[in-house]
Amino acid sequence: MRTLHPCIKMWRIRANNTIKHEELLEANLEAMYKVVLSICDPVLKDQVCNHEYYIDINNKHDTLGLLRCIKKIIYSNGDDNTHGV
Repeated sequence: MRTLHPCIKMWRIRANNTIKHEELLEANLEAMYKVVLSICDPVLKDQVCNHEYYIDINNKHDTLGLLRCIKKIIYSNGDDNTHGV
């Protein structure tokens, strides 16, 4: 059996580590999404669920999108121009 060049071995190790880190990041972001949504009071949660982009945000478990949506609701009362969302 032929041995691999050390550079190829190193590349494979780095590629595997990157994949593991990306999977962990995705799992953490999904968990954070659930936590953020769970601590919203019922009125805010209702406003978030009625936001025009909520379906996409929820389907992707987009934590940053959820936080942007909450920020928009809280600070600007839905106005796109306030506080630069």
